[in-house]
Amino acid sequence: MVKTQTRREWMKTAIKAAGSIALFTPLPSPAVSDKDELERIIVMDHARWENVVEYRYIGKLTQREAQSIDIKERGYENKLSAERIEEILSEYDNIRKFHYFSNGEGRLITRRLIEPTSDELRDYEGFVNSFSGHHGINLIRKVYSEFTDKTDGFNYDFKGYESLSDPVYLHPAVLLSGKKEGVCFDKAFALSDIYLKLGLNAKIVTAYENGSSPLDNHAWSRLYLDGAKFDLDPTWYKEFTVLRRVGA
Repeated sequence: MVKTQTRREWMKTAIKAAGSIALFTPLPSPAVSDKDELERIIVMDHARWENVVEYRYIGKLTQREAQSIDIKERGYENKLSAERIEEILSEYDNIRKFHYFSNGEGRLITRRLIEPTSDELRDYEGFVNSFSGHHGINLIRKVYSEFTDKTDGFNYDFKGYESLSDPVYLHPAVLLSGKKEGVCFDKAFALSDIYLKLGLNAKIVTAYENGSSPLDNHAWSRLYLDGAKFDLDPTWYKEFTVLRRVGA
């Protein structure tokens, strides 16, 4: 005859079993932030970089629009009357548009870009939107990998760049359309622009290695996560590589 457990005996058995399971069930690992995950895979670049400048693409603006942004970034809105600001703005062209970048010091500068066609712009928007379901480190990796795949075979146009006192760069939509010649700034600009459009804090960095000529400026992309900076160089690294550059 099988002995039937009393309710008290059954509870004791259940509690003992639960305790043994808890001893062997690993606790969940604490969540790792995207910043921490990038820190773990950083590759130190021990070359020392000089004359480091960060750029952020503002957009295609009239001179009046750009001057208005400049006034705000410099805090002049609190120092000048509305009448004086309007007087200043009235001196600037409000018809023609130029591509403006911020140089990190609150100063806006223009860069000449090869303009995309409407089809190239549409395709570029589609490429950016294709990442909308991805987030965090997965998003950063996927964008980089697909970007370098799409721009594989890109040739550095040394002669074209060095022959111009005022170089013409590629709009990101032009680069992604299959343009095969350009410079490092073009790739850094495009990658940073994609990250920006996806909500990340991305900038373009230019600098030259210590001991080389200032004319040998190089450009790459930089991400800021929780106050930390992470460099990505799509010109020199096809595979996803997170860099920390000395002096930069």
